[in-house]
Amino acid sequence: MRNNANNITKVVITTQIRKPENWQDFEKLCTKLWGEIWNCADTIKRNGRSGQAQHGVDIYGIPANKNCYYGVQCKGKNDYTQSILTKKEIEDEIEKAKSFKPALQKLIFATTASKDAEIEEYVRCKDLELRQKGLFSIDIYAWEDIVTKIEDYRNVWNWYVNNCMYNDVCDVRVSFLDKEETIIRPRYMRLHTSYQYSNMPASPFAYIKMPELPTLGSETRQYDGRWCDLVIKVENTGSTTIEDDVLKVWFDDEIEEIDDNLNLCFDMWMNPAVRSEINQRKEAQREVFYSDEYGNMLECRSLRRVIVEHDAKIYHMKILPTIQQGDCVMHWQFLSRSYSKEGELKIHIDAEIEDEYRVEEVPYGSELPASKIELIHLFEKKVDK
Repeated sequence: MRNNANNITKVVITTQIRKPENWQDFEKLCTKLWGEIWNCADTIKRNGRSGQAQHGVDIYGIPANKNCYYGVQCKGKNDYTQSILTKKEIEDEIEKAKSFKPALQKLIFATTASKDAEIEEYVRCKDLELRQKGLFSIDIYAWEDIVTKIEDYRNVWNWYVNNCMYNDVCDVRVSFLDKEETIIRPRYMRLHTSYQYSNMPASPFAYIKMPELPTLGSETRQYDGRWCDLVIKVENTGSTTIEDDVLKVWFDDEIEEIDDNLNLCFDMWMNPAVRSEINQRKEAQREVFYSDEYGNMLECRSLRRVIVEHDAKIYHMKILPTIQQGDCVMHWQFLSRSYSKEGELKIHIDAEIEDEYRVEEVPYGSELPASKIELIHLFEKKVDK
């Protein structure tokens, strides 16, 4: 069991990012990317439809904390290996953008062409010229610049790799056995204790109690009723096999401790060699581990190193909530050789409280305590030796 840690650093997978296969995918990519850069993913739009006058703007939106429109002109062609952005193209699109309404504050040229020092110099000079005239500013992003931005924005990276970069789409669904939410019920006992005076014993031997003989083969141990089981399902919903995957999960502050659900044998009565063999077998079969990086993170690594299409893996773990009622978020991050995804699942906490009433006797002559109510989370159960 480990205690929570507050900060989780995201793991970045590096891979070779290819150019889109066509200009339509390039416009979609630019829409996703600048929606993240400008923090306006919900409002950014592609301008009109194919064949309509676009006034030098393919994508437009109002960045967060701004009150004016920014635009993107996408310069992608079907033959990307020979794609060249010329000064004339830039000049022509600037002239068109002057008629965009309402007036632009900034125009971005996004191109699949490689970086070119001469073109970048031309754009810088043109940018100052436009500013001095009181018009919009301009900037240029070559493919290398766009790749850097894609790597900075994980959501765009995942979307592009899964939908445009490869023909075979990778995707997984992480759930609580096909549900986005689950309910856990930590167990408590509300103990009502009252007191009364005891009756006078009829003889000196009335309070003598014979000792109870232990029950062979079992013993009574205490356990914390707040611990709850979680069952997580990872399903391959894509069209290709996923290899070398790991699922990382961590929780908000409503979860005090986590448990990898590895029940090792500690029976001191058992032959040490037999106990060691049992524990070695359990260790070899385990699939949930404490993270080496963070105290409140568990890592799920299946013994099967691949997930084929439509297949799924199931993981079991335990959590201990700090509250009796409320909601908690389970954060997850899925990583594999060529694919990653992250998300959240919701946990509803709804404690089960059992009432138990006890009457305790106190001897005559002593002060009679007031009745009390306690909330107890420790229970007893019989376990086999």
